[in-house]
Amino acid sequence: MLSTEWLNAFAPVGFFREEHAWGPVGAGVFFLKPPFLWLVTANHVVEAAGQDALSVLVTRSSGDAVTVVEVGRTLADHDLAWVRDDGNDLAAAPMAVSPDLQIKAVSRESCLPFQDLVPSMPCFTLGCPYGLRGVDPQRATPLVLDGVISGIDHTGRRIFTSVPAFPGNSGGPLIAVRSPFDPGGCLTVGRRTVLFAGVMLQSALISPGAPAFQTPPLHLGVAVPADAVFELLDSPPAQAVVDRIGGKRA
Repeated sequence: MLSTEWLNAFAPVGFFREEHAWGPVGAGVFFLKPPFLWLVTANHVVEAAGQDALSVLVTRSSGDAVTVVEVGRTLADHDLAWVRDDGNDLAAAPMAVSPDLQIKAVSRESCLPFQDLVPSMPCFTLGCPYGLRGVDPQRATPLVLDGVISGIDHTGRRIFTSVPAFPGNSGGPLIAVRSPFDPGGCLTVGRRTVLFAGVMLQSALISPGAPAFQTPPLHLGVAVPADAVFELLDSPPAQAVVDRIGGKRA
């Protein structure tokens, strides 16, 4: 089971369409990289929404209403740009902090290093499949899907999961559940078990490979690991944004 804090680390990402109706095109995750709170999503989600138009839907602290935070417009107003990693399809932007917003940020300590991921680990994805921002219009609550870590591409640094990345899930978190026991079977007290593992990017369709097999293709979700997120937030372009705003190096 995921705690409320994990659910509040997610936000639907979208833009205002015709007649001022807001709709999601993907998902995002909040990260704490001092001195700022950052919104991280897939770069192709930013391109789909428009870098200046992209905004996030956040539940208010009162818990009975949602509000739209126009991240792209804030960047444009302050002559700032998205920090991008084209190779890993990631984009990040600093977020305004307000006690009126129900946000829980992911910290470095809450992340699972890529080298510690193991196939068969239970996992969850949080997102907006097919543009659904959740089932409660008064809250920015994601739709949660579960599965397992199916495989790991160490060369390409990609994580494969049995949970497909539906359209609208891109940019959302992949959360893995680690056993509290060590390889020797001993319980490790105080060890974190629910950890951020990566950002969902796309689906992979694996064909049966021969016409004789009358079976549908295998659908797997593909994620970039958490390590890549902090590499982006530690990068010179990210630090340039921090310096431009007037922050100090953490």
